[in-house]
Amino acid sequence: MTKAQITTAVEEAARLLRENPELTYKEAIDAAKEMIEDDKKRDFKIN
Repeated sequence: MTKAQITTAVEEAARLLRENPELTYKEAIDAAKEMIEDDKKRDFKIN
């Protein structure tokens, strides 16, 4: 992962934790990484 991707994942994980305080840090980070990977796949299919 690049620095930009890591920053995006951390920001998304922070948002997920604010919205879902019952999540663990690992769950939030894993969910954020999955969302980013899904976005990349979707962008690749569009282009």
